[in-house]
Amino acid sequence: MKNYYLLIAILIFIMSCQSDDDMPDPVIGSVTAQSNESIGAILSGSYSANGAQVSEKGFEVSLDSVLLVRGNKSTIIDRESDDGKLSVQITTGLQKNTEYVYRGFIKVGNRTIYSSIRSFFSRGSILPQISSLSTQSAHIRDVIEIRGKHLRDENFVTKVFYNDIRSNLFLVNDSVIKSQVPLLTGRSKQLELKLMIEWSQLEGLIYIHLLLIK
Repeated sequence: MKNYYLLIAILIFIMSCQSDDDMPDPVIGSVTAQSNESIGAILSGSYSANGAQVSEKGFEVSLDSVLLVRGNKSTIIDRESDDGKLSVQITTGLQKNTEYVYRGFIKVGNRTIYSSIRSFFSRGSILPQISSLSTQSAHIRDVIEIRGKHLRDENFVTKVFYNDIRSNLFLVNDSVIKSQVPLLTGRSKQLELKLMIEWSQLEGLIYIHLLLIK
């Protein structure tokens, strides 16, 4: 019986002396990506903290693995997913038909643990969507308010045309554009509004017809 209690005491002593350095290192598992024009890009993965406190997590993205390692990258912080999971969505700033490299990361104390570097082929940012206009008819030099989603991309230029003549924009954000009807040539009363973001080319064009009142 004495030997039994002695063994228990030794085990308790060993466990109490065990430091954090004896714990397994945190590790990130596999990471994956999916990309199309309805979602932009979604990067996801999983990790095991192995008892460590994770202070920050997310993904790093670049056009080249060398640039990524050297710090020429975009960092997207994951503030939404549960413990043990990584997930971020990139809705803007993606070039169409372009390969990107990425890796997941978690920060533990003064260390940053990375996943392996992988790549995905971008289909571009999420396409702009128009939900409503402030009017269905307009005069020349009227300001029309366009409402929708994904109307602005931080890395590219939003353009609005009326009958292929570019409009002056007074406000551009993700959900609202205020554009002025330009001086038009011809006698047509059919006003064609065309919205595009520079990256989107033909796939990103949106056409809406208004009645022009001169």
